[in-house]
Amino acid sequence: MGESNWRHRLGRVPVLGNLAAGLRGVYSLRAWRASLRQDIADLRRDLQTASARLDHLDRLREELQARQERAFEAQADRLSQARAAEQAERDAWRRDIEAWLGEQAERGERRLAAGTWQAAQVQSALDQVRAVVRDSRRASEPADIRGGDWPAAVSGAVALAALAEDVDAASWREWQTLLPDDARVLVLPSETPTAWAAGLQALPTGSLNAILAPAGAGALDAAGMRALARAAAAVLAPGGQLALRLDNPENAAVAAALCSAGPGVFAWTPDALTSALREAGLSPVALWRLDPAPPVLEGEGEAVAAVNRLLAGPRRFLAVAGRDD
Repeated sequence: MGESNWRHRLGRVPVLGNLAAGLRGVYSLRAWRASLRQDIADLRRDLQTASARLDHLDRLREELQARQERAFEAQADRLSQARAAEQAERDAWRRDIEAWLGEQAERGERRLAAGTWQAAQVQSALDQVRAVVRDSRRASEPADIRGGDWPAAVSGAVALAALAEDVDAASWREWQTLLPDDARVLVLPSETPTAWAAGLQALPTGSLNAILAPAGAGALDAAGMRALARAAAAVLAPGGQLALRLDNPENAAVAAALCSAGPGVFAWTPDALTSALREAGLSPVALWRLDPAPPVLEGEGEAVAAVNRLLAGPRRFLAVAGRDD
């Protein structure tokens, strides 16, 4: 059985068709208006949601901008503080340098003033020694000794004053305290070491308490040193002493300098000098090693100690030979 087509047939009837069309239009208009109102409501709701989202985005943008500004301000503060700290450190360093330079300048001025005063005192003492030498009797001296400005014996205090500016002045003072107050001391002239033995032989036996040679003994060979020791033993009173200061070749730098000094300079070691003095009849012999250099190497161990002994050991030594009879 075929499908019923009553609606189509009804539409073909003019009056009924118009009525059906009108009814459909009225129904469609209401539905359209309802749909339109729903669409408008949906659009309003979407607009409100979009506005809320835009407001939220504006707030986020403002918050982000505020954070950036705070970050920039914090970075600027840190940079300013770092620059201020650096400038303060530079100012403190500059003040320290200026203070150190000022102290060094003041210390230099004090040393200069003290050195000037000490030089004047030493010059005065040397003038006294020279005056004693010029006024001393020299008639009994050999001709070669008289021509060599041979000094006369002076008191221990005068001899010590002549060495007040010496680098080993403290050692000389310590040595001088071993002598009696009325000791007669002869300071050998460093210019003529080869004439020392002959000059001592011209002096009365036992007339001296001490013989002092601050410099020049390094020009004596073995024979000259033994001759000096025998002459000193004859002219020294009982308990008298012969004090010789020499460069110490136990220090490698000193040994190199002595080797390059050329002929006429002998490298006397403390042991060799002790043996020569004892063989000539002077005993006992005391050794004072003087003027050590700053350590070359830092640290511990035998190797470091050996290097420091070789390169930074005492650069001079003082041999004091006594007459115990």
